[in-house]
Amino acid sequence: MLAVAFALTLGRSGLSLWWQALVYGQSDPGQSLYTLAYLFGSGPVAYALEALQGAAALVIAWRRRADLSVVFAAGIVGSLAFAFHLHQYDYIGLILVAWLVLRSAPPLWHRLWLLAGAGTLMALELGQPIPQLTWDLGWLVILGAGSYGRPTVPSEARVQPGL
Repeated sequence: MLAVAFALTLGRSGLSLWWQALVYGQSDPGQSLYTLAYLFGSGPVAYALEALQGAAALVIAWRRRADLSVVFAAGIVGSLAFAFHLHQYDYIGLILVAWLVLRSAPPLWHRLWLLAGAGTLMALELGQPIPQLTWDLGWLVILGAGSYGRPTVPSEARVQPGL
């Protein structure tokens, strides 16, 4: 229904301009530097991998829906993985969800993975997207791993002294 409302609101000329903007975004190499299209080119392979990661994020969010921190983390990481054009500043949302996940006291190895993410963000500043793309996939896998061998308690249900 939203797609129909979108199409009706834009009208024929608006849809044409929207499509042209999408085509331009996909043809400009500067728009895809921080996406899987950088590695695989703008085509079916990149689209399939992006869709796979986006679908995985949806599954993780559904499966871990009792923990809103993980839902938000999977949503933002999945959105970044699914995007066909990104800029360096699009990754700033990872800082917020890392903080949310850290509030739920993940195991040490998960915290170390988040720390490594700071280095991959710095690599983006140097124009090197491969470490970040790899890290994003790794974090999606970690988020999908589940409760890390202990019962999952929703982050909202935890009582933290002094907060």
